[in-house]
Amino acid sequence: MEPAAHRRPVARDRLWPHVVWEIVLAAGVVAAVFAVRHEDQGALSGAGRDNLLVLVSAGILLGSAFALSLRAAVPNLAVGAVAVVAGVLTAWLQAEHGYELRIAALIALGGAVALGLVTAFVVVGFRLPGWAVGLGAALGLWAAAQSLSAGRTLTLDGVPNLRDWAWPLAIGAAALSIIGGVLGLLPRARLTLGQYRPSGDPAAARGSRAGLTATAALIGSMLLAAGAGLILAMRVRTAVPDDGFTLLGVAAAAAFLGGTSAYGRRGGVFGTVLAAGFLQLATLWLRLVDAGAWTRPALLGGAIVLGLLVGRVVEAAGSTEPPPPDDADEDAGPETQLWDPYGTGSFARPGTDPYPTGGFTPAASYREGAEPYWPGQAPAPEGEPATAEPTRDLGAYGEPGSNTRQFREPGRGADR
Repeated sequence: MEPAAHRRPVARDRLWPHVVWEIVLAAGVVAAVFAVRHEDQGALSGAGRDNLLVLVSAGILLGSAFALSLRAAVPNLAVGAVAVVAGVLTAWLQAEHGYELRIAALIALGGAVALGLVTAFVVVGFRLPGWAVGLGAALGLWAAAQSLSAGRTLTLDGVPNLRDWAWPLAIGAAALSIIGGVLGLLPRARLTLGQYRPSGDPAAARGSRAGLTATAALIGSMLLAAGAGLILAMRVRTAVPDDGFTLLGVAAAAAFLGGTSAYGRRGGVFGTVLAAGFLQLATLWLRLVDAGAWTRPALLGGAIVLGLLVGRVVEAAGSTEPPPPDDADEDAGPETQLWDPYGTGSFARPGTDPYPTGGFTPAASYREGAEPYWPGQAPAPEGEPATAEPTRDLGAYGEPGSNTRQFREPGRGADR
C-alpha cells in the first residue's frame, strides 16, 4: 500500500512553456535545413536524405529512451552502452552461433528487457539512485562488449539496406516519441510519472505504484536504446565495441534539448523529435564546412547545458499551486471547525457547549416561573438587591483554584 506521505497532491503543470520552446526548436530545425542546403544542395535529397533520416530515427529512439527514464525520475545512463551491446551481441550470435539476423536481433532485444528488469530490481528494491546504477551497468556492458568481440569490429550479415526503409523508420520513431509525449500530458499519467520524484528523504519508499512506473520506464528505456543500437549497426553493417559514451551524449542532448526536465515528470510532445532532427542537421552542417573533430562533442555538450537551463525555466514557470488534499475536511481539528452562534468569541465545534462554563444550568434551579438563565444571570426578586456570596472556589470546569464567584439570591443558597 502506498505510504500516506506520498498520497499528496501534485502541482498542476502548465504546458505553455513546452509549446513555446518547441516552436523555438522548430524554427531552429528550419534554420539548420537552410544552412545545410546552402552548403550542399544535394545533401537533403536522394541517398543523402535517406541516410539522414536513418540517423534521425536512431537519434529519436535514443533521446526517447533517456527522456522516458528522466520523466520517471530514474535517469538511465546505460542507454549508450545498451545500444552498443545490442549491435555487438547480434553480430556475435551470427558469427559464433550461426543465428539468423532477425533471431539474433530478437535475442538482443530480449536481453535489453532482462537488463531493464534487473536494473529496476536494484533501483526500486534497494531505493538506489537510477543514474548511479545505470553508470555501473554501462561499465559492465562495455566489459561484456569487449569480451564478446575480443576488442575487434564485428560484421553483420544479411542486413537489408536501411535507406530503403528510411521513411518508415523515421516516421515510426517519431510516432513512438510523440505518442509517449501525448500520453504524458494526461493528468493521471503525469501524476504517476511524478510519484518517484524524491520529496524529503530520497531513500524513502515511494509506494508500489511509483515502483511499478519506474520499473516500466527502465525496461522501456533499455528496449528503445537497443532498437537504436540495432539501427546504427545495421546502417553500416558493422558493430564497434566502444564504451557508448558518445551515444549517451546524443541521447542526453536530444532529451534535455527537447525540454524534458532533469527533475522528472515534465516533458513536451514534439521536443525530442525536433531536438534529434536539429542535432543531426547541425552535425551534417559541421561536416560540410569541414569543422574540427572537437566540434561534435562541443555541440552535444552545449545542447545538454542549454537543455538543462530550459528545463530549469520550465520547472520555475510550469507549475500552479497544488489543490488541497481530498481528506482535508476529515483531518481538520477543532481549530479549523469553529462555531460561535452568539458572537461571544467563545468558539466550539457544533454540538458542543459554546461557552466555557462546563455545562448548562436547568431552569428548575431558579424560582418557579423564572426564565432559563445561564449561571449567575438570574435576576433578584423585585425590591431585593442581589448580593454576592462567596461559594466554594470551583472554576468553570469544576476545578479548585479559580477565583470565580456565583451569585445567589439571599436566603436561598443553603436549601438548594
